[in-house]
Amino acid sequence: MIDKNAIFKIKTPAEFENLALEVFKFQFENNRCIVHFATYFTSIQQM
Repeated sequence: MIDKNAIFKIKTPAEFENLALEVFKFQFENNRCIVHFATYFTSIQQM
């Protein structure tokens, strides 16, 4: 089971990647959402 609040506990890009991989395994059909969020998260990190 994926912790729905895990996204709010993320402090580092590595933690985000780990979560994204978990979500990706369970929700392969929704992978576009993950890619969009990953792009968004990366752009925040670069500010």
